[in-house]
Amino acid sequence: MPSLFAWLPRPRLRDWPAIWLVAGIHILVSQFAYAYTTLPDAKVSPIWPSSGVTLAALFLAGPQVWPGILIGDFLLKVMSGLGVGLSISGAIANASSRLVGYAIAKRVISRSSRLQTLDEVWTLLGAAAVQATVSALIGTTGNCLMGNVSWSRFWSVGGTWWTSNASSAILFFPIVFLWGTQGLRPFKMPIKRWLELLAIASIVFAIMTLAFTGRPYPASSLVIPMFVWLALRFENTWVAVGVVLVTLFSLISTANGRGQFSVLSTNEALILLQSYNSSIAVMSFILNAVINQARNSQIYLRQILDYLPIGVSVHDLTGRMTYVNAIGEAILRTTSSLNLQGLAKFFNVYQTGKDEIVSPEKLPLAIALKGELNHTEDLELRWPDRTVPLEVWGIPIYDKAGNVAEGMTVFQDIHERLENARIIYQANEQLSQAVQELEATNRKLEQEASERQQAQAQLWHLAHFDTLTQLPNRTYFIQQLHAWFHRYQVDHQEPFAVLFLDCDRFKIVNDSLGHSAGDSLLTQVAQRLQTCIAEPVIFARLGGDEFGVLVPANDPNYPQSLAEELHDLIVNPFEVQGQRIYIGVSIGISLTSTRVQAAEELLRNADTAMYAAKRNPLSRGIQVFSDKLSVNSRKNLALETSLREAIQQAEIDLYYQPIIDLKTGTLVAAEALARWFHPELGTIPPLEFVSLAERSKLIFSLGNFILEKACLQVYLWQQAQLMPDSFVLHVNISAQQICHEDFGDWIKDILKRTEIPAQKLMLEITESSVAEDIDQRLLKLLDELKSMGIKLSIDDFGTGYSSLSYLQKLPVNSLKIDRSFIHQINQAGDNRQVAQATIALAHSFGLAVVAEGIEDEAQLHWLRQLGCDMGQGYYFSKPLSAHDMTEFLRCHGSAGKTR
Repeated sequence: MPSLFAWLPRPRLRDWPAIWLVAGIHILVSQFAYAYTTLPDAKVSPIWPSSGVTLAALFLAGPQVWPGILIGDFLLKVMSGLGVGLSISGAIANASSRLVGYAIAKRVISRSSRLQTLDEVWTLLGAAAVQATVSALIGTTGNCLMGNVSWSRFWSVGGTWWTSNASSAILFFPIVFLWGTQGLRPFKMPIKRWLELLAIASIVFAIMTLAFTGRPYPASSLVIPMFVWLALRFENTWVAVGVVLVTLFSLISTANGRGQFSVLSTNEALILLQSYNSSIAVMSFILNAVINQARNSQIYLRQILDYLPIGVSVHDLTGRMTYVNAIGEAILRTTSSLNLQGLAKFFNVYQTGKDEIVSPEKLPLAIALKGELNHTEDLELRWPDRTVPLEVWGIPIYDKAGNVAEGMTVFQDIHERLENARIIYQANEQLSQAVQELEATNRKLEQEASERQQAQAQLWHLAHFDTLTQLPNRTYFIQQLHAWFHRYQVDHQEPFAVLFLDCDRFKIVNDSLGHSAGDSLLTQVAQRLQTCIAEPVIFARLGGDEFGVLVPANDPNYPQSLAEELHDLIVNPFEVQGQRIYIGVSIGISLTSTRVQAAEELLRNADTAMYAAKRNPLSRGIQVFSDKLSVNSRKNLALETSLREAIQQAEIDLYYQPIIDLKTGTLVAAEALARWFHPELGTIPPLEFVSLAERSKLIFSLGNFILEKACLQVYLWQQAQLMPDSFVLHVNISAQQICHEDFGDWIKDILKRTEIPAQKLMLEITESSVAEDIDQRLLKLLDELKSMGIKLSIDDFGTGYSSLSYLQKLPVNSLKIDRSFIHQINQAGDNRQVAQATIALAHSFGLAVVAEGIEDEAQLHWLRQLGCDMGQGYYFSKPLSAHDMTEFLRCHGSAGKTR
């Protein structure tokens, strides 16, 4: 049950005063209806003002005062002598119908409404009809159920009930609602309007007096024009007042048997009169709403036109201006109604750039009045203070028949537009110029960017490619090596190999024929090797005559096969400066494996293998890196470190082997021999650590240390007066050492510090190093040394790669026959013949000959027979320490013969 009545507004405590007020008003107004009507049955009155008054009360006080209608109606009917059942049904009928009517009306009508729109009027009519229907159905049904009305009279009684409720709502709702919401505002009118309203009221009173007092005249219809006048000139507030006054006047007169409706029964007359008055009210309200909407539309249109940023004027067919909006008035400076002939002259309309007033027939308005739409921007108004350029449209306005009825001129001041156009034109010109400059700048920037990209590309190329051979350089090779190694480390699915190539005998070509020949040879080597290189193999020049190759090793035999192909290409002769040149190549190969932890390790292993290939003649110039080489490499590295420290700490000892004049048997010289006693490895053979020094670039430090220490020892022997006058100390010198640019100055410095004569020093250079490194610079240096008084000798003669013809070029004093030829000299054979030929050739060049490795009397005999000048070996003495050599000098230095 509570949900059934949940839609009802619930009154609050503070609403009850208003509720009782509504109940009282309902009773009073309804008593008026009962006082002037006869009620044949069921207390159904043909007039019921309370329906309109209480509906208005719901709008004014709120829907929560509906209990006032229920209570008031119930008390009214009880006081009228109706039973409780009929009173309750009637009260429910009236209260519920008002709430239904309110629910419908409030969708459009609000407290601020003035019933001045058709929507509001039609909504009021609909609400009145619906609420009357609800009231009539409930009330009539209640009367029939209680037995007060037979069911046969249901429609007649219901019709009376409906008519009284509907017409009373239309007649009495507006006056209560409008005056309740507007208060005293309608009284605020000018005196003229009051006089007009008084005149209307007087006329209406006269008509009503004629129609409803004394002798009745059928004059009630004359009131209709008065209500039309009232609706046209005044608000609905006064229309509602007129409707109620006419209704009350006619109702009271008719109820008292007067007026043109008195010929009918009272109830019939009242019902007919209610319908008549309601029709007048509806007509008046609708007319007022139409007029107000038209008036509001016109005002709205004028407001729109006034707010338009353009001028609008309307003209009749003669050209007379009947309307102009605010902007148009400001532009034209007048609202005068001139005809077409005077427009051009009055407004000083000129054609732009000309001094003649435009003829009337050429005006856009004149053309529009002829039925043609016209537009121009070539007119201007010239006032004394300024000139107004105009854009004008002439627009014809047609009537329903399609004829031109009026003309409209739409115009606007285009001064700002023209100024803006000028500014825009200037801006466009400036923008165009700026765009051109920007385009030029952009082209310059693009050119600079292109040049920068080219420069960056060139710099990148210079940083990553060799300028001589155009091959990738060491930097690029190392980057690619890291990339390949990283890919291999991911899944070990892309094995590869590093090939390290070093050209053999390249230095001979470079030093003998010049650097340009060396560059040409390197370029040819690169070009020749590239012929068998294809992607993805990477071939690079690592520096000097060294090259590197990255080779995929999915086929483990491919790196070896490629190395052999490269080797075969190199050993074929090259054509350099018109000469056929032969060089060799040593290639080291290092393959990826899980044991290799860094990319650099691969390159280092390949380098190690390459040096192993150089040292091993059986390798045919190609060596694959192995664990054994790794061990040797680590051993050499450790030995190199020890050698470096030994040189720095002066731990290299010198031993001296006497050299004897074979003819006289006297001591004439001694050879300084380096010895290294390693604290852990023991004695390191000279051949091993000298070769290590040459590979590790320590040979200069080692050689200088030996030379300086030997000269110092000569100084000590000289001071002790132990040396024979002809005594000379032989010291071995590396080709790398003697080719150093500071070697000559360094020799001078040592001789100066040790204070020994240059004639006491003989420098021995191996035949193989001289043959490889002979060039003009070397010859110049040797000449310089000889001019200082230093003697020069070629060591290990007979083991070199060249013929004896270079002897005539070298400023040497002697040569030393290698011990390999002395070993079996006492036996007839090649060794003896080589020794004999060497001695004879040396003597022919004026050179002394020293034989090394003499170990017995037979060897000494044959050497004396062959005419050899000097000799050394264990037959005479083993290498002696400085102390022992000193004692040897004490014994044999001045004694003469040793054997």
